[in-house]
Amino acid sequence: MNLDGKSKNYGELFNPHILDLIPPGNHKILDVGCAQGVLLQKLKESGKASLTIGIELSSEAAEKARTRVDRVLCGDIETMDLSVHQGSCDYIIYADLIEHLRDPWAMVAKHKTLLKKSGRMIFCVPNVRNFFVITQLIRGFWNYTNRGILDNTHLRFFTLRNILRQFERLELKIETQFGLTPDSAWYRDTNENRDLDENILKLFDTIREKCRKGEDCSKELTAVFGNFKFNPEDTVELITAQFIFSVSLHK
Repeated sequence: MNLDGKSKNYGELFNPHILDLIPPGNHKILDVGCAQGVLLQKLKESGKASLTIGIELSSEAAEKARTRVDRVLCGDIETMDLSVHQGSCDYIIYADLIEHLRDPWAMVAKHKTLLKKSGRMIFCVPNVRNFFVITQLIRGFWNYTNRGILDNTHLRFFTLRNILRQFERLELKIETQFGLTPDSAWYRDTNENRDLDENILKLFDTIREKCRKGEDCSKELTAVFGNFKFNPEDTVELITAQFIFSVSLHK
C-alpha cells in the first residue's frame, strides 16, 4: 500500500519503514511478493542482508527483480513448493501481501518452519477499521480503488483485533507494532476525489491531530458514531491506514 501519495508504479515501490526494522548484519532475507526487488536491493545495499530471496507471482516483475535479488522464485506462493531450507531465514517479509491471498494465515503457518529460532516475520497490513472507510460505508459507498485500503486487488480485509488473534493462534510474539496515519490528502488521492464529503475529511483531520497530541476525541467521534464508545486505543486504530508488525516465534 503506497502511503507517499506520489508514485503509482507498484513494482518500483518499497516500504521504507521495513528498513528500520532490520538491523545491519549478514541476514538471509525472504521477501514474499517482492515485486521488482527494490526492497531487497535496498536491504543489501545498506548492509542488512548477505543473501536475498524473492518470491513473485508476476513473471514480468520477477524478471526485473532478478537484476536486483540473489535468487527469485516465480509462481503462486499459496500453491508452489519453496526450495528454501527449514530454519534458514533470519527475516521473512510480507509487505502489503497477505491481503492479496486466498488463505494468508495458512501460508504464514507453513512459512514459520523456514525461520531460524531467532528469526522475525515482518507484516504490513491495511486496516479496514478505519474512520474514512467506515464513514464512507455509512454514507453508502464501498468504492474499490487502484491503491489504498480498498485496493481492487485485495481479497481479504483485516482489523487490528483480527490480526492479533491470528498471531496468538499461530504462536507468534509481537516484538514491534506501529501504525501509519496519513492525513485526509492521502484518502482524497487514493479515492481519486470520488464520492467524498468535505466535512468528513475535515473532521478526520481534526480527530487525527487531536489523537496524535493525546487529546480527547470523544466529542468528534460521538458526532459521527452516536453512543458507540471508543477508548484511546480504538481512536488510534480509527485513524490508522496500515499496521506494521515485527513478530518472533514463541520461545
